[in-house]
Amino acid sequence: GSAAAGRLEMVAFVFPMALGIALLPMIGQNYGARLYSRINQCRRFAMRFAFIFLAVMGVIYIIAAPQLVRLFSPDPEVQKVMVVYMRIIPFGFGMIEIHRYATFFFTGCAQPAISAWLNALRILVLMIPLSLFALWLNSLPMLFAARMLADVLAGGIGCWMAHRMTRSLPEDGRAPYVYEKRPWYLSFLPGKPVKA
Repeated sequence: GSAAAGRLEMVAFVFPMALGIALLPMIGQNYGARLYSRINQCRRFAMRFAFIFLAVMGVIYIIAAPQLVRLFSPDPEVQKVMVVYMRIIPFGFGMIEIHRYATFFFTGCAQPAISAWLNALRILVLMIPLSLFALWLNSLPMLFAARMLADVLAGGIGCWMAHRMTRSLPEDGRAPYVYEKRPWYLSFLPGKPVKA
């Protein structure tokens, strides 16, 4: 049931994923051209688009869940699981895409270690412990809620970090900051700018 619901979920992400495909090269190109204001504009547009578009899709999925699941499975038990999934997971639609976009901004701005740490945060720090807690409670709806909560928290943290990083970029035309080296286990923290 949840596998079929996951396939149905992917339909909502077609347009945001299409935008995401163009996002990383656009960020990298503007970073290399030292046009940092465009990176900020791109971040604002992309994250707002993802949140608004996926919030609308989430509302549609929540309201139309019983009708949508009938298109994917005739089995009433599978439909029941899919409806539960489609009534919980869409609350995190916008934030998971914002999290994904945040990793693109760090990678495009020459900070791929922070992207990796953001992904690790979502999976290792949030999703796995919350899912284990839901399994301990022996509750399928709580398992779906654990994933949704991990998506929302990771998206919020990613949005805040990407906003902070892009706002700290230098003025257009200036060389990008060079950051002090940090040990790998602290690479998720932005270093202090140093003179090149």
